[in-house]
Order: sequence, then C-alpha cells, then structure tokens
Amino acid sequence: MFGMKKYDKTVEVYSNIPLYLGKGRYSNVLTREHILLLKPFPSDEIPLVLWDEIGMSANQYSFGDPNIMSDNINDRFQCVETFIRLFRQFYGDGNGDACRIYATDQATGDVCINLRRRFGFVDNLSNFRRWLGFTPFFKVDVSTLMLQEDTTTNVNNTKRDKDEKQEYYFGWLPYRWMKKPNYDSHCFSGVKYTGFASTVNFTNWKDNDYQYVDDLGELHKDVLKTNYCPDLRMSVVELAEYKSRVALAQKLVKDRVFETEKSTIFNQFK
Repeated sequence: MFGMKKYDKTVEVYSNIPLYLGKGRYSNVLTREHILLLKPFPSDEIPLVLWDEIGMSANQYSFGDPNIMSDNINDRFQCVETFIRLFRQFYGDGNGDACRIYATDQATGDVCINLRRRFGFVDNLSNFRRWLGFTPFFKVDVSTLMLQEDTTTNVNNTKRDKDEKQEYYFGWLPYRWMKKPNYDSHCFSGVKYTGFASTVNFTNWKDNDYQYVDDLGELHKDVLKTNYCPDLRMSVVELAEYKSRVALAQKLVKDRVFETEKSTIFNQFK
C-alpha cells in the first residue's frame, strides 16, 4: 500500500549505545561477536546497525590487528573488514537490501582506512542548533565527503554554485517535557569515573544496569548512559593461535615450492 514494502522478516535495531525506540522498546546490544561474525544476526531479522564512535574500537592505528583487517580473507574472514565489506550480502538477501549500517565518529581520518573506504560517503555535520532558537525542531549544516581510495572530496564544493546556500538537515527535536529522549548525547559522561567496559551482561539496552558515583558522591543511574565499548582486538591467546596458523600455512607453501623446484632440478639432470 502506498509503495511501502512488506517483509516476512522483523526489523531489529542493534547499537553500541542505548537507544530508546518508543513504546517501551529499546535497541539490542551490538556485540563483539556480531562485528567479528562469531555470532551473526539471526536470519529471520533485518538488522539496522548504529555503531557510535567507531574509531574507539577500530581506529587507524589498529589496522594491523587481524580482527580489524585481515591480510588474507581466506586465512581470517572473521574480522571487522569483512563485516562491513559484505554486510549487504550477508543480511540483505530476501529483504530487498533493507539492512543498514551507520557509523559515527568525530574524525573520519581516525577510522581504520580499509573500513572508511567501504562507506563511500560521509556526512560531515556542523553547527547543530534549534531552528529559530526555541522551536522543537533542529537544523544542522551538512557537507558530504566522498571517499575514494586515499582521496577525500567535498561533494558540495564540486556540485554547488557559489551562490547556493549551505545544505542542511532539518528535523524534529522535542523538549524533554514533550517526549522521552531517544538517546543521550552525553551517554559516556560517567566514563571519567568508571572507565570503559568491553562487555555487558545483557542483550537489550532495556536491561541496562550501568551506574556510577561522581566526585561529589552522587549516584547516577540512567538507562540511556553507558561505558560500553566493545574491544575488538585479539587477545594474547587468540593472537598466538593466529600466528601459529599463519606460520603453518607459510611452511606448507614453502614446502610445496621446495618440492616443485626439487622436482624441476631432478628432471633437468635425468
């Protein structure tokens, strides 16, 4: 009806920060196992993923970790690069590619470059404000950046006449007394007292039990606050096992090459 598509699968939202979806519903927790394909999203779901501050878990300086970026997908397909590269193929089949993954970061260049390239376009937001200063609407300036290999191009500058106005997003921004907030833009405010946690003991943010005590001794407990940041790096044990497998694979290749060369030399002197 009215061009709206219907799917047999249910839409599920996954995020690494608490999101309130309305009517008492919250998003599911985006886990290390989801991102590393150790536990894929259920096949009867259409996943909508929000990965906030992606650079905290997969920054430009962690590209050497096999969990972030594999130098050979055949050796190590369970990594963040594969998760992003093949996300549509993994989760778009049978639902018209309705699956989505959104990532945010304060600095695009801080995100591991092999992951950054996969997104293609980045909306650089600035000057967020209430429209006219007091209305329940927001306005934020947008500069679309196109990522091509190692080059970043501001699309707005290439297609806009100098007399055109700045592009922007416009939307609903109710006051707290009008509507329960969908998320907390200061959700990590307690981290300065507690530090980060790499895991949580629940699967849906509705059960979020995070709390902290500030420097004045006041207890804070809010379902929209968290200190969760999935640690995607290989553990010492995982890294040792990975290096052992790579060393074995390299040895097999060398032995095969040696046997081939030995056979060639032998045939020459027959």
